[in-house]
Amino acid sequence: MEWLEQLEVILLDWGYFGMFLSALLAATILPFSSDAVLMGLVAAGCSPVGIVATATLGNWVGGLISYWMGWLGKLEWLEKWFKVKPETIAKHKAKVDKFITELTGITNEMLETAPTADAAFLDLYHFIMETCTDGAPPTYYAYGNSDADFIRHTIKYMTNPISCMCAQAIQGNLVDYAETVKKFFGAKSDLALRKIYMLIKSQQEFVQNHDALEDAKMLQTVVEQLHNKCKPADKNIILNMTSQKKPQLNGAVKSAPPIFIEWNNYSKWESPTGADENDWVIKMVDQHAKDKPMYFKDLDTAALWIIKFVARNMSPKKEEHIERVKRAIVKSNSDNRCRYNCYT
Repeated sequence: MEWLEQLEVILLDWGYFGMFLSALLAATILPFSSDAVLMGLVAAGCSPVGIVATATLGNWVGGLISYWMGWLGKLEWLEKWFKVKPETIAKHKAKVDKFITELTGITNEMLETAPTADAAFLDLYHFIMETCTDGAPPTYYAYGNSDADFIRHTIKYMTNPISCMCAQAIQGNLVDYAETVKKFFGAKSDLALRKIYMLIKSQQEFVQNHDALEDAKMLQTVVEQLHNKCKPADKNIILNMTSQKKPQLNGAVKSAPPIFIEWNNYSKWESPTGADENDWVIKMVDQHAKDKPMYFKDLDTAALWIIKFVARNMSPKKEEHIERVKRAIVKSNSDNRCRYNCYT
C-alpha cells in the first residue's frame, strides 16, 4: 500500500521515536510491520542495541494497548469496525467457553440463572453478619491473586452500596495464603493448593473440580493444618506429585427448569410459584423477613426457589442438590427448625 510506504519514510526520519511508533503500531491490530524501519535505522547508523531496546519498548506498549482494547471492546465491534466474520468470532468464543467449562464445570446455561454480583455480595454480607458475632473482624483468605483481581474488576459494575462495601472490605483485607505456603516450604514459585491438601490428608491422589465451595474448604484445611501437619522438608514430596489434568465435561448439559429461568425477571419476593395464600401446599417464612411468606404448589418448586434465592453453590441442574434441599424443607417442617434461613 502506498500510504504504508509513505508512513515508513516518515518514521525513518524520526529516528528512535519513529522506531518506537512503528513497533507500537505493529503490535496493535493495524496492518503494519516494523522490520523495514528497524533495518533502515540500523543501516543509517543508529545503535543496534538502542534500536532493539526502543523496538522492544514500543512492541510492549502496543501489546498493552491491544489487550486494553480487547478488554474494553465488544464482539459487535470486531464485526462492524474490523470486518471479522461472525463465524470466526463464534469459533474462537466456543474454544474459550469449552476451556472454562472443562476447567470449572460452569456453562453458559448456568450463567443465565446465576445471581448478579450485587446479589451475591449482599448474601455474603448477611452471612458474615450472622456468623461473626464476637465483634472481631473476619479474616479473608485466598490462594493466589486472581480473587483480588476479580473483585477489583467486578466492583466497577456493582451498584448496591452494601454489596460494594462488602466487596471493598474483602479486597482490602484479603490474605494471599499461597505466599504463606511458599515461604513455609522455601519454594521459589507458588505450590498448587491441591498438592498441599493431598500432603495434609496423606492422599496419593485427589481430583480437584475447581468448584468454589470445594476450593474454599480445601483452603480452610490448609490454613488450619499447614503448620501442624507439614514441615519444610516436605517440599520434595510436593514437587514429585503429579499435576492434575484438566477436568472433562461428561455428557450433555442439563437445562435449568423453565420456572427457574423465569425467576430471572423477578425479585426474590415477587417470583411466581404457582400458589398463593389461599391455595398452597408449602408455606415458607424467611427468618429475616417474616412478614413476607412464600407459598409453593409443591416441594420441587420450593426447593428450586431456595436454590435460586437462598442457597449457595447449588445448581438447579443437579438432582442431588434439589434432593438435599427437599430433605431440609421436610425436616424443617417436622422439627420447626430454621434451615436455609427459612421455616416451613
